[in-house]
Amino acid sequence: MINYKAKCIELMELACEHENISNKRNWIIGLSHNGPHKDIETPIRIVSHLLYASCFLIESGKKEYEKLAREALEYIFSNQARPMNAAFHCRVNPSKDFSNGLVGQAWVLEALMYASEVLNEPEARRLAYEVFMQHKWDEQKCSWYTLNVDGSSLNVNLTFNQQLWFAYIGLQFRKHEEPYKRAQQFVLEVLPNVEIYKDGVIYHDSCSFKKSKRENGIFYRSKKVLRNIFTKTKENKRLHSVGYHSFNLVPIKYIIDCVGDNIIEQKKLDKMFGVCLSERFISELNFSKFSYPYNPVGFELAYSLQEGYEEILNKQLEYIKFKDKGVFVNASYDENLSVARLYEFARCFRYNNNLNNI
Repeated sequence: MINYKAKCIELMELACEHENISNKRNWIIGLSHNGPHKDIETPIRIVSHLLYASCFLIESGKKEYEKLAREALEYIFSNQARPMNAAFHCRVNPSKDFSNGLVGQAWVLEALMYASEVLNEPEARRLAYEVFMQHKWDEQKCSWYTLNVDGSSLNVNLTFNQQLWFAYIGLQFRKHEEPYKRAQQFVLEVLPNVEIYKDGVIYHDSCSFKKSKRENGIFYRSKKVLRNIFTKTKENKRLHSVGYHSFNLVPIKYIIDCVGDNIIEQKKLDKMFGVCLSERFISELNFSKFSYPYNPVGFELAYSLQEGYEEILNKQLEYIKFKDKGVFVNASYDENLSVARLYEFARCFRYNNNLNNI
């Protein structure tokens, strides 16, 4: 029987000692390229994942990783990471925003919130709060705008999983604080209407904001149904949605633990979690370029599910290979990022007591 906690610590150590990503001399533009999305990234994402992994190791008694954690924190506070005191600079694709929407910011804020606890650094939490609150909030749509690196705002972010992950960050603040209140509004007004396939897989292009009465009217809904029928939009997004399903379940599981499972209709919720163990879903994971090599499905489902995740978790571990006392992820689109994303395994042991006992 696999000792998953020991395996997790081993992988976190290998990630934190990986020469390509742990040596701060390598923290330069081009360190990663966001896997199959092929956007050249700045080091901020990998550094944030390393901060999370090193904090987990410190909590596990490995105090020698505090040096790396503090180097990562120093980088996140630097002008290089946040050049205009607004959004963190995450990518350099001139045809897209440089902040990587909401999710690019969420990954940094997740690490900052964890580091503030482990390293006893209140300034890390203060920075997370500041950046979170710089994101414009739409009270009617109950959703956030994308914040640019220069402090200006784009429109309401239309990607559902990005809004969901930002809400996940908001709920990590105290209940009386504004980030929590806004996240709670998103959870109450937007999340219950998440669109799923018949079997429960979350549709990748599910609506990311609260619709007006007009947008919820029969004309608009009929128009959308007809468009899906004739263009097969939803059908064509199936494998994309499968690859991101577990990525969506991470914040949903955290939300349930924070505010209860009565937010989403129980039948719908059961489908969303139950589909993960279906034969079709497990098979489709093998054909989605957004699954195992990119999104670490096994780690995400080990955190999200209460039971039955062992097969998928073990398959995720099979993708991890060793060479010259180092580690890499087989079939990866982006080796450095895939190694950094091993940090997601640590989330299981921060929050999932069930996994601790295996």
